[in-house]
Amino acid sequence: MRIEQLRHVVEVARCGSMRQAALNLYISQPNLSVSIQNLEEEVGYQIFTRSSKGTQLTKAGKAFVDYAAPIVAQFERLTNLKQDIGQLQSSYFSVAILPYRYLTEAAIQVYNHHLATPIHLSIMDGDRSSIIEMIANDEAELGVLGIFSPFYEEMVRQLEAKQLRFVRLGQIKVCALIGKAHPQFHSKNDYITCDQLRGKTFVGFDEMESGPFSPLPDILGLGNEVCPHRIYTKSWSIILDIVRSTDSFSIVATNRKAYSAIPYYDGVRSMEILDCDCYNIMGWITKKNAALSDLAMVFLSILSSYF
Repeated sequence: MRIEQLRHVVEVARCGSMRQAALNLYISQPNLSVSIQNLEEEVGYQIFTRSSKGTQLTKAGKAFVDYAAPIVAQFERLTNLKQDIGQLQSSYFSVAILPYRYLTEAAIQVYNHHLATPIHLSIMDGDRSSIIEMIANDEAELGVLGIFSPFYEEMVRQLEAKQLRFVRLGQIKVCALIGKAHPQFHSKNDYITCDQLRGKTFVGFDEMESGPFSPLPDILGLGNEVCPHRIYTKSWSIILDIVRSTDSFSIVATNRKAYSAIPYYDGVRSMEILDCDCYNIMGWITKKNAALSDLAMVFLSILSSYF
């Protein structure tokens, strides 16, 4: 068993596609398939099932990846140790965030406050599940994410099971994100009703298809019978492009205080969903009992000012 094989398995599991994993790893797809097949023969069980729908982990494969992913992450850190040693003399801060502009702005302000000091910032973005895994696997010191209120208690229990802590920053009203093609885009109102979203295509992150927040559209009264057409993706930029170009909508939580100071996204509008009691509870996560770096404390001070 070689580290390259572990890296191959982890990447295929992340992508759910042999083809995409091969592209990301800069190897041919046949060589990737052979590598994984050899590993499966060595461990004595099948890690993936292959079908026309893609590549999926078996139950044993999921357990394998749960062990392999932290090993690969730590190996990458060792590989980069030579570069990291040069950075140990400077301040270092790594953060995993949702792909929201105001969170990036907070990291930029950390940089601007330390122009005279050698610092190293590592900024990663992703959905909630990937942010949690980054913190659990020591890929980032701090994570910033939101938890929709109907799922808050269960999500906090899951974080505690992973030895992570969640610290609340504030709560934000759930909104609908629409583009210029939507009939309500030029409305004088700051709100929108579920009836005005009826029949429109819902665009969301993958986690709303099969992840922990998949019941959210139904809770908001925007289930399949109301909005039968769905598009799911891992990419915030893809969501924005689709909403800008069509009469579709997405479910977001817009921090109006933060966006009063920085520009919102062009070509879209965020409108509170009328008579909706659902909130997005924003907060930050770290490992339990972790001591935060000075730069992390500066980042959190800036971030707290947005709430």
